[in-house]
This record gives sequence, C-alpha cells and structure tokens, in this order.
Amino acid sequence: MKKFLFLLITGVLSLTTLSASTKGNYTEIIYIIDDSGSMKGTEDDVVKGFNAMLKEQRDKYDELILSTILFSDGPYPLHKGVDIRDVKDITRDDYVTGGYTLFRDVLGATLGEVGKQQLSLKRKNSARRVLFVIMTDGVDNVSSVYSRSDIQELVKGCQSEFGWEFLFLGTNNISAKGFAASIGIPENRAVMYTADAQGVKIMNECVSSVISSVRQDEEIAIDWSERIEYDNSCRADRLDLVADTTFGFDYGTTKKRLRENDNGTFPTFRGGDISDYKKWVYSRIKYPEEAMMNRLEGRVMINFIVERDGSVGRINVFGTPHECLIQEVVRVLNSSPKWKPGVRDGKACSTKMAVPFIFRIGK
Repeated sequence: MKKFLFLLITGVLSLTTLSASTKGNYTEIIYIIDDSGSMKGTEDDVVKGFNAMLKEQRDKYDELILSTILFSDGPYPLHKGVDIRDVKDITRDDYVTGGYTLFRDVLGATLGEVGKQQLSLKRKNSARRVLFVIMTDGVDNVSSVYSRSDIQELVKGCQSEFGWEFLFLGTNNISAKGFAASIGIPENRAVMYTADAQGVKIMNECVSSVISSVRQDEEIAIDWSERIEYDNSCRADRLDLVADTTFGFDYGTTKKRLRENDNGTFPTFRGGDISDYKKWVYSRIKYPEEAMMNRLEGRVMINFIVERDGSVGRINVFGTPHECLIQEVVRVLNSSPKWKPGVRDGKACSTKMAVPFIFRIGK
C-alpha cells in the first residue's frame, strides 16, 4: 500500500493535468491508445472504430467524462476530461502513427494523474466508476521512469483501493492475456484482436458494450470478449510458423512437430521457405536517404500473414527504432509476389510469418 501511494503521488511524467468533473456521480473512461510506428496500417480502422464508440455513447443520458491519451515517444492527450457529448469525431490528423513505444511511462503517468485527482476530490464529487481502456501492441522499447513491477503495483492498487476497471486490447503481435497479467490486469480483462477493419470494428463494439454496462453500474459480462476471440480465431486460422527465435519458438522444432502430426504444410516462396523470401526482400530494399544521412541503423521486426490465396497481408511492424526504416520494409512487402499458401487438413490456410530485417551501414 505504501509503495502504491508513493508511486501514485510522485509521478514524474506530466500530462498537463487531466481535468475531471466536479459534479460527482459520473463515469470516467480513460482511453490509452498506441500510435507508435508498430500500429502503422491500422489508422483508418482505429479512427472509424473509435468514432463508432463515440456515436453510441453520446446518445445516453448519464454523465460520462472521457480522456484519450495517444502515445508513442511521449504522451499526447487528445481529450482531457471532456463530457462525451462535447467530444467531436477524431480524424486521421489526430491519429498519426510513428515513433517509439513509451507504454509503461505513459500508463504510469496517467494512473498517477487520474489517481491524484480522485484523491483530491471529496467523495461526493469523485467518479462513480473509472474504466481504463488500453489498446497497444505491448512492445515497450523506451520507457525509463516506470518499471514493469511499478506498473503492476499501480494497477493492482487502483483496482483494490479505488475499484477501477481495466481492459487490455492487444494486437496479434503479443500474448495479450500474458502481457496484461504481467502488469496486474486480470486475464479475463484482456483479449487479442486482429488489427484490420473487421477486427477493430468488432473490438470497439465490444468495448462500447462494456462502457455501457459500467455506466449503468453493472458488472462487466464474463463473455465481454467472446466475439473478439471468435473473430480472431476464425480469421487468423494460422499454423504456429515462426521464423525468428525472438518470439520464443524454434522454426525447426515447429516444422518437426507439424511433420510428425501430419496435419499441415508450410507456405513456400518460389519453391523455398522464409529464408528465400527474406533474400528476395533484401534484394529490393533501398537504404533510406534519411537513414544514410543520419547514420540510422536498427532491426525492423515484421510479422505478416500469407493468406489462403498466397498473398501477403496484415503486415505488422513492431519494436523498430526509426520510421523511415519501417516505411522501406513495408514498401517492399506491399509489392510481394504470391506464395504457395500453407495447407492444414487438406485445405489452404492463412499462416503467420515473422522475420527481422537488419539495417546496418557499412564502414
């Protein structure tokens, strides 16, 4: 308890103070949305999904206060304690992806800001319910103020002391439930969604349903994430093909397991495998002029889906230090010829592939 209060009160990263209602008996929703480079390609889907949530929630009569924090290299408050009825639809000018992922520091700072406000208000003026909605790929590559144990302490403290609720929505780059649990959010409040138009739409509809329940002082339904999970499992329909040990799987072992079970074959690229595809991509990459001038180097982490028709789709980029490097790899992947798709149980299936690309300037 002492550490929780210390972390809550002594937050270092300023958010220019999120304003809160002083009327009391209101619901407060805090959206924390990743807009780092790893979310590139999801911009239109995020904007449409968020605006659909706004439209549904504006029609209700009870007071809802909304704060929206975008984050990449830093926190970027978009709405600061605004009545939902006064929040305008967001646009692509509001949601622009790029940069690092300062996840822990932004979440820690936001918890501190909102927590201090609630502590400073008299009980009759504090929020009746508080819900944090976190959307991210979970890959934190620059936070330095808050450790993972600090965030876990803050999240658990806010749940036990204030009764706050948390939803964790992770893209298919991470194990959402495992990551959420590591920062103190219960696994039943976390879900992995598919980061495309359909997946983001379904995810936002489910979140909006949760917000409606919270506004009515109802318990969050046990099956709140069922539609998201079903959608993700139906459309992912992928083998556990991972061609980079960063992800915790060994390519050779996975191939051996599939061969023993005789239930599937991996996609092939011009008769070869992921190594041949990697060579094809490298042969077409042009070192970005900006990166050359500034001597920028780094590893671009990519995962993508070889779809049932052999096309390359659902490209996700994460854990990369420089935007210009992301753009170059995505440019080449978007021009990719088709693969021969993977097969499972005698039918073509979509397969998740993962591979790093190294940018290094020679001496």
